[in-house]
Amino acid sequence: MLQRRQFALGLSVPCPRIAHKSYNPSMTGMPKSKFVEPDTKFGNFTFLRYTVNFNGNMKGLFSCAFCGEERERLVSHVRTGYVKTCHCQNSARNTRHGHAADGRETPTYQAWAAMKKRCLNPDHRNYAGYGGRGIDVCQRWMEFENFLSDMGNRPDGMSLDRINNDAGYSPENCRWATAIDQNNNRRSNTLITFDDKTFTVSQWARELGMKKNALIERFRHGWSVERAFTTPVQKRISHENLPPASS
Repeated sequence: MLQRRQFALGLSVPCPRIAHKSYNPSMTGMPKSKFVEPDTKFGNFTFLRYTVNFNGNMKGLFSCAFCGEERERLVSHVRTGYVKTCHCQNSARNTRHGHAADGRETPTYQAWAAMKKRCLNPDHRNYAGYGGRGIDVCQRWMEFENFLSDMGNRPDGMSLDRINNDAGYSPENCRWATAIDQNNNRRSNTLITFDDKTFTVSQWARELGMKKNALIERFRHGWSVERAFTTPVQKRISHENLPPASS
């Protein structure tokens, strides 16, 4: 009874009985659809048993197909593919590509890792806008070496950007882009077409040589696109520059 109360409160509770092969919701506190049976394989991991409930997230014991070691991982991370291999493989890869050696991650490696977290980790703060709406990572880019080969090192001042915001991360849909390029490529942007050109409001403001807020105010007052784009901006005249009054 005490363990069950601790479980309901989201505390770390040993779960020795959950190793049973038959599903029992009173033991796990989770729906049957999410219950993982022992010996279930997830890539290079084999699930052995549940261990603890860590702040509402179940941890489990997994064996690694590469080194044979048994390691504890969050079950949701392994199920979704966020964690795919044991640290024994990660250490070897980091030594080869040199982008995460000794815990020092390069900007390119950080961009790759952040991409995977947004798309594969349901606990990530931005998951709803990425993995939660179907944005995925292509299978080739699950390995950092392939990502590095396709994209190269991240240029200074740029970040990873998807050309089509409704498609996933893949070599065909990604580029290194500046902050301005990314802002112009947001899903929330409104595109305006005039004189056979299509730009965002910010891009049109730069094209016309006027402030973005001035252009937005014209539209707020019901101006047509043609009138807003072709009417010259009236400069304010300060009293200091006024011609002297005639006597």
